[in-house]
Amino acid sequence: MDRSIILFLILFCLSGLDAYSMPSDFSDGLGLSPAAERRIGDQMARSLYRDLDYLDDPIVQDYVNSIMAPLLAAARARGEIQPEMDDAYAWHVLLGKNKTVNAFATPGGYFGLELGLLAVTVSRDELAAVLAHELSHVTQRHLARMMAQQEQQTPWLIGAMILGILAAAKDGQSGSAVVVGGSAAAAQSQLNFSRDMEREADRIGFGVATQAGYDPEGFVTMFDKLYNANRLNDSGNFPYLRTHPLSTERMADMQGRLGVKATATSKTNAAASEDPMLEHTLMAARAKALSSSGVDAQQLLVAQANMKATTNNTSQAAATAYAAAMGAMQLRDWPTAQKQLLQLQSLVAGKPLSQRQWRYLQAEYLLATNQAAAAWDLLMLDANHRAGMWLRGQAALALQNQAQLRQCLIERRSWLVEHPSDALMWQQQSNMAVATGWTLGAMRAAAESKAAEMDIAQALERMRAAQAWGAKNPATSGDDQIELSIIDSRVRQLQSQLKDLQSSKM
Repeated sequence: MDRSIILFLILFCLSGLDAYSMPSDFSDGLGLSPAAERRIGDQMARSLYRDLDYLDDPIVQDYVNSIMAPLLAAARARGEIQPEMDDAYAWHVLLGKNKTVNAFATPGGYFGLELGLLAVTVSRDELAAVLAHELSHVTQRHLARMMAQQEQQTPWLIGAMILGILAAAKDGQSGSAVVVGGSAAAAQSQLNFSRDMEREADRIGFGVATQAGYDPEGFVTMFDKLYNANRLNDSGNFPYLRTHPLSTERMADMQGRLGVKATATSKTNAAASEDPMLEHTLMAARAKALSSSGVDAQQLLVAQANMKATTNNTSQAAATAYAAAMGAMQLRDWPTAQKQLLQLQSLVAGKPLSQRQWRYLQAEYLLATNQAAAAWDLLMLDANHRAGMWLRGQAALALQNQAQLRQCLIERRSWLVEHPSDALMWQQQSNMAVATGWTLGAMRAAAESKAAEMDIAQALERMRAAQAWGAKNPATSGDDQIELSIIDSRVRQLQSQLKDLQSSKM
């Protein structure tokens, strides 16, 4: 767990839990209010953004978001997400490039997903099962309920409980040690409550995933996979099993919920899901490649393609070719990368979702081999998707084509209005504004990128610098006038946000 998270939680708890003394934060009787949970979550997110394992891979992020979006919609439709919770929480998944099989939820609606977990799933339904479970921990406000249960304990002991649970999100072993260190009796009480929370997250998550249209069998197959790993694995690569302990009771409950009808339906729809299944296989392969570091690991990905060249399994062949192409690109072995990409192209022919994933990977190859113009043209169909938009932006930056850069700047305006917390796109927006000579736009976008990563102090400093630049350089265009008005408003918002964060640490 990042040391800055630990420091924040210790300060938060030793202060007597500042939010705990604020009636407005505890009016619902559950301990922390949604607003108070979000403040804790924002602080954790800031540390996660700085973690060396964090990455924003637009291609994987797009895919994970496409799985999460129906889950959120279903949770809202079922009334699991209350309006005040919906407004307050972030509802954002952060990716980690670690090979360990882990996922977690933080206060305030942030979710962590290690690529190692995505790599071991074999279907979008299995990934949806994990995300639905984590989502249900948040919608059922398990942290706030734990706080309410422990409200008779001293602040330092409550702090130990929080610290243990949140530490476990990153490292299950250290989390358990912290909880036990808080108090043996309290730890046993928390363990019992945690088991109740796990069962509730299973039940609610199952309903959410099913209503979202995912095959409920994904819960059973994922549970089986984790249970077998729990029996056979002792290398520490499955921290998810420590923070979400499985039991035969939980597994039996999921199997009972599945039912005969759901199983029959899943088999009937198997053929119709061929393209989504293949797309998931490609994303699992990408996760495996991104989490494999070092020359030896990349060479192994390429070697596996040669060993499995004769397989008749289309999905397996496509995944192997995808990972091998990525490995070859990391090794700068361009002929091998091109060969694997051609193989992949033939395997995904006629499958729109999987073809799009091929185009993204092909565009990465073209950008890496100084063929930015070809990458720009290839992605014409994908300009409305975040990954396609970002890759086209990279192509425009490589070409330094002013018309293309201005087109990208315009395309991103509406995107960033709808997704103001997209740090990666804000940073690319800043780079493109610099390339077109739009100084004020570049300064504001750079500040927004920091704000999106919850570095509010840095964001405010940069926004004030943009404000000062605007005062010395009178606006000569309508765009600058609009930016100056937005910057003035954002300075006030960031000042208020920073004040709230500082007061919560006092």
